[in-house]
Amino acid sequence: MAGGVTDVTDTTTRTTTVVNTGSYTNTAFAFMAGGGADLRLNSHWTWRIVEADYLGTNFGNSWQDNMRVTTGVVFTFGGKAPAAPEPYSKELPIHVK
Repeated sequence: MAGGVTDVTDTTTRTTTVVNTGSYTNTAFAFMAGGGADLRLNSHWTWRIVEADYLGTNFGNSWQDNMRVTTGVVFTFGGKAPAAPEPYSKELPIHVK
């Protein structure tokens, strides 16, 4: 993900008057679902072939449907995962004489 900065230098002065004659709430319903597919190129690099997401929001009687489809590369730091420990055995060791 990437972001940016917007510098707005507006020297005008604005005055806004709001008259609220009804009830107001600042909550809304939203849900997101998505998935994707990766192709491992080697131990560090992976190509994210596709990632698709859907975001649905409901503000009162108004639905907003938003889709996002992306692709890209993923770099994984580190090496292989450590090996799993040997299973524990409750049997007593056998001593050979």
